[in-house]
Amino acid sequence: MDGVDRLPELREHISKWGLLTEDISKIDYRHADSSWIKTFKNIKLIMEYFPDYIPNPYLQYYLLPDYIVGNSNKEYTRANEVMAGREKSLFETVSKFEETGILDDAFHVGVHGIFIVDVTVSIAQNLAKRYLVMVENNGTIPNLPADAMIEVPALITIGPVPEYVGEIPYFHKAMIEQQLASEKILVEAITEGSYEKALLAFTLNKTIPSAIVAKKILDDLIEANKEYWPTLEKKYKEGILVH
Repeated sequence: MDGVDRLPELREHISKWGLLTEDISKIDYRHADSSWIKTFKNIKLIMEYFPDYIPNPYLQYYLLPDYIVGNSNKEYTRANEVMAGREKSLFETVSKFEETGILDDAFHVGVHGIFIVDVTVSIAQNLAKRYLVMVENNGTIPNLPADAMIEVPALITIGPVPEYVGEIPYFHKAMIEQQLASEKILVEAITEGSYEKALLAFTLNKTIPSAIVAKKILDDLIEANKEYWPTLEKKYKEGILVH
């Protein structure tokens, strides 16, 4: 707001601490889970490789997938962490309120809850406040498909008014289009009930290193979710067309 370029300061801080403060004990309680701590530290590693950009934390899954998997505990995932922490606290607070009518001071809505309320108010009151939101591209980034869903700054009125971004570098364009293609093919796999298209989608996903791993993951997910997923039919079986 004051016209001062703070990017050099941000880069210097991230090169030392990632997205953490120097004193970890002072980190926001909403981001104090061990998985968040790891994520904020990984930003430092990504910037060591790609110093021109301050990366979004989610890029760790696309740029460091083998590292993330290798340093993960499959017996206690991020989902387990949320269920044992945020979800448990929420349910206990709601139960106490229903029993006593007292809202516990420990009740925390979290950054996403606050964000949702702020965006809703901006829409309802036509405030045109600026937030990062998902919108259909439609030329905001000219060298990406028009129907791609992108997350960009937008003025939130009755409808979002995205800020023009312009063309993005080839590296980021290729990475986004690869993930976009993976997701589009996965939608086709579900709507068509196609095992082969699901395998194509998994293979193309940046978080999966090879077709061999993709098939193992897909087959495991099909078995684990057979009560909930639509049936994915195989067009080919052992290299032979299934009639």
